[in-house]
Amino acid sequence: MAESQKGGTRVAFVDFIYAIVVGTAFALVPPVDLSVRFFGMLFLILVVLEDFYLYHTQIAVYADQGVPSFSALVFEIFILLAWYLAAMSFPDKSRAFLICLSGFFVLKWFAGFAHFASLGQLGDWRFHRNHCFFFPALIAIMILFFGEQSIITSSKKWISLVVGWLIQVSAWWTITRLMERKQQIRTNNGIE
Repeated sequence: MAESQKGGTRVAFVDFIYAIVVGTAFALVPPVDLSVRFFGMLFLILVVLEDFYLYHTQIAVYADQGVPSFSALVFEIFILLAWYLAAMSFPDKSRAFLICLSGFFVLKWFAGFAHFASLGQLGDWRFHRNHCFFFPALIAIMILFFGEQSIITSSKKWISLVVGWLIQVSAWWTITRLMERKQQIRTNNGIE
């Protein structure tokens, strides 16, 4: 089997896992109403869909180059498992929800660390942009340890969590677009 076929098989398997996880979570979304459960599940689905988009545009390209490893697959599965457990524990178990959601972002960072360490590129901007994943993870941990109320009854906590995720997404994708544009300009000018 050619390397690109192996990478493509892994990507298809990860797509399958995403489909199972997200499909199961859609069943947890209540009918459209203004409830915390509805908006919380909508938020969680947006989080995992952004992760899916990130995976396909920034990670799966390495699978096509023959770089994938078993540890990368394990990280991908554990990242999705953390997200799934966060979705399953919401809204009834706030502590478990916050721990799993934080774990989701921390695992994304560790996956990036393992990937770029295996390439010997821990100084690369692609690795350093992953530090943005700590922002929503830290907010979830702060809510967990410094919050007296359940996250379900506190709009301030929800707003801080959503805004933290939006800042992480904006920063991560802004860094990505700016650096890719810079590399493209350098390549077009024959600098690299």
